[in-house]
Formats: sequence, C-alpha cells, structure tokens
Amino acid sequence: MITASTMAFGMARKRSKAKPRSRSRKPAFNISNAAQTFIVANGVSMAMFKVDALTFLGLTKNFQGGYSAGNNSNEITAMEIFNRVFQGGSGGMSSTWQAAGGIPNVIKSNLKGQLPLLITATVGVPLAFKFGKQILAKPLLNPLNRTLKMAGIKGVKV
Repeated sequence: MITASTMAFGMARKRSKAKPRSRSRKPAFNISNAAQTFIVANGVSMAMFKVDALTFLGLTKNFQGGYSAGNNSNEITAMEIFNRVFQGGSGGMSSTWQAAGGIPNVIKSNLKGQLPLLITATVGVPLAFKFGKQILAKPLLNPLNRTLKMAGIKGVKV
C-alpha cells in the first residue's frame, strides 16, 4: 500500500514574517540634468527674447545693446511682458515695434534670426548630453560619486 506523506500535501506552510519595506529616499540632485535644463532654457530664451534666461527672469541685467539705460526693443524680459499685459503702455517697446504688432511680432522676428540657435538648444543639447553620459558612463562617474559621498555630500549625483 502506497501512502502519501502528510508533510508534502497535508500541512499548511508556516507563515513567515513579511520583509520590512525599504524606505523610499529622495532622488539625488543630478548636476548634469540641471546643467542640461539650464542650457536648453538659456538657448530658448536667447532665441525668443534675445536675452539669456537669467536676464529674462530679471536676476541679472546682461543686455546685448550698448545703451546704458537698458535693453533694445527686440530684447524682451518677463517684467516687460507682465507690465505690458497687466498695466498697458509700451512695456519698454519702441513705437516702431508697437506699430508692427507688439510682442508677438518681436518674438517672431527674433525667432527668424535665431532659428539655428533654437534648434541647437532644443535638439542638439539633449542629444549631446545623452551621448556624453553614455561616454562618461559608470567607469568614470562612480569614483566621482563615491568621492562626493565620502565628503559628506549625499544629495548630489553626477
């Protein structure tokens, strides 16, 4: 007579303790992604508004024109757009540009002259960063990240 063992089929499995969940950490600040974002934003700002991103936001006053009083009519800042939309008036724009169609026409004119810069900023820079990250992949970046970690800088990653 063949009998089956009660161990294999008859007894229930013993419950094991569930593994404690690992705590989710904030992702580390990635310097290369931040640099890529800034370069793209700067290129788009230069193409559309003829000023760098920091000047557009009003953090610096790095205008291209030689005027000591401020910027040229084709250099637009966020404050000028805000003033023009909410307060009316010229917003720092010359009467020639106002007659030609205002801010939309200035942006269109800037884009016509700066189209290669816009394409480079929006297509070329992300591709360059993608290939650069692949070229400088793990063998070069691991020691740098380890050094940053040993220096006590835990939230930064290159």
